[in-house]
Amino acid sequence: SRSSLRRRSCAVYFLALAITDIASLFASFIDTVLPSYNNVTFTAKSTLICKLNPLMVYFTTDLSNFLLAVASIDRAVSIQCPLTSKRFCRARIAIYIIIAMSLIFLLINIHIFWVFEITEFAPSYHVCMPSKTKIVYYNEPNSLTYDRFYAIFDSVDMIFAVVLPFIVMLICNIIILIRVLTSR
Repeated sequence: SRSSLRRRSCAVYFLALAITDIASLFASFIDTVLPSYNNVTFTAKSTLICKLNPLMVYFTTDLSNFLLAVASIDRAVSIQCPLTSKRFCRARIAIYIIIAMSLIFLLINIHIFWVFEITEFAPSYHVCMPSKTKIVYYNEPNSLTYDRFYAIFDSVDMIFAVVLPFIVMLICNIIILIRVLTSR
């Protein structure tokens, strides 16, 4: 966060990554650590937390993984094309990319905010979970409900937000490694 480093695009990505990871840890702390520690689930106590917490978990995890991928691309471009990179690997462009990615991931995951709800399983036992409301209406009993859609979304999101950034980082790091080894 030093002013001298904030002029570098990679430093901007890592600062955004640090902020995103803190938010991700906080959201995960509310969802997983607190219930196992003192048997209190805040997500089942408040509708707002029930809706906001899963959204924040998905949003911050997706953004965090892609910030690492974009930082890897930034480093690979800087090393592979040092003269051209002076135009593209700039702090201002990094800020625009971070804002664009944040908006995209917020739009991808915003449906979570509207369809998570507190469900009562037994008297005084409530759980925050995806709604069982039908989202695609057919006259048949097997029409798509949101909880079934959420199961599919969760799998697709896993591939999209974990596998894709991993492949990008792997390719960029191989490019960097080849460049470093051939420059010796």
